[in-house]
Amino acid sequence: MNRKEPSQNPLFHVVINNEGQYSLWPAGEKIPPGWQKTAFAGNKEECLAFIQREWTDMTPRSLREFAPDPSARTYQDNQQDGLAHHFFVEQAAKTPDAIAVVFKDQQITYKDLHHYSNQIGNYLQEIGVTPEKAVGLCVGRSIEMIAGFLGILKSGGVYVPLDPLYPAERLKTMIHESHLTALLVQEEFLADLAVTTACICSIDRDRELIAKKSIENVESPITPQNLSHIIFTSGSTGTPKGVMMPHATLSANLTGFMDKVKIHPEDRYLHTASLAFTSSLRQILAPLSCGARIVIADQEQRTNPLALFTLINTEKVTIWDTVAPFWETCTKSLLQKSPATRNEFLENSLRLILSSGGELPRSLIQTWRELSAKKVRLLNMYGQTETVGNILI
Repeated sequence: MNRKEPSQNPLFHVVINNEGQYSLWPAGEKIPPGWQKTAFAGNKEECLAFIQREWTDMTPRSLREFAPDPSARTYQDNQQDGLAHHFFVEQAAKTPDAIAVVFKDQQITYKDLHHYSNQIGNYLQEIGVTPEKAVGLCVGRSIEMIAGFLGILKSGGVYVPLDPLYPAERLKTMIHESHLTALLVQEEFLADLAVTTACICSIDRDRELIAKKSIENVESPITPQNLSHIIFTSGSTGTPKGVMMPHATLSANLTGFMDKVKIHPEDRYLHTASLAFTSSLRQILAPLSCGARIVIADQEQRTNPLALFTLINTEKVTIWDTVAPFWETCTKSLLQKSPATRNEFLENSLRLILSSGGELPRSLIQTWRELSAKKVRLLNMYGQTETVGNILI
């Protein structure tokens, strides 16, 4: 596995104003008035090194300290430490009693999810998890899926998602390549995993042990330069390869996404992605950073369009984050129904549909507009990679 090289994934542009002052600006973001983009782009360290060479009197300022317009601050401006999961920690303090996650007949508040993930994080540290140490997560679709993910980030460990639906040989390769220090797993999947050296934590069997751990915030020395997660490629060209991403990249992508999409506390965000997909990262972190509610679709709902629409209606989902091929499948399923039945499915609370992974066919948009009288905002996102997800909206 290799860290994603800056030249393959530039994060920032060097920008210059009319007075000859340099600073940084996120790649893909609109340059503020009075500033213009130079030809140099790269990661934060490369850009600061360039600025130091061009203007030796400058004291480097981080991206978070640079706000050309203080009256129009964004998520990117407001997060000082470059750690994406800290948005959730801050939100849990603001709205502790709000519902954070719903799965079937279960739900958990922001406060309880914060405490539960703290307990997981503190437990992981006790068994040896430190920054740069990989921690696998192999659980079914559940509230534990969200708490485990947050607990790993809080512990300082490197999150390695292991979808239990993957073939055993693929999981074996991912586990071997990741050099796991620990594995968070539900008992039903443990027998199928070829784990030899990782410390095993059964999130269901060891529930009482985890519950005895501190609910206080997890102390971790991680920095934005530490790894946050490892996502594996599909393996379509051979053996799956792990791509390692730092917290700074995850944070920059998340804050840019939230500034563009505008998620509100009253929103209910549908989680349908596999744990092993980068889209799962935003489907967890974005709503939890904004005070919204995650609605987790079960395995049938993820693949059965009519079951999914029933969930959207029942849980009053407002944001559906999907991919164009599945959206097209859902549309075809609706077209096969009578107008009355179709209208029942489309009488929902959706206000925004996000389509990621590639260009959204115009014919699909037109068909959807003809089917649904309700005005729903459509956003097409591009640049899906095994890094942090889409980079253009």
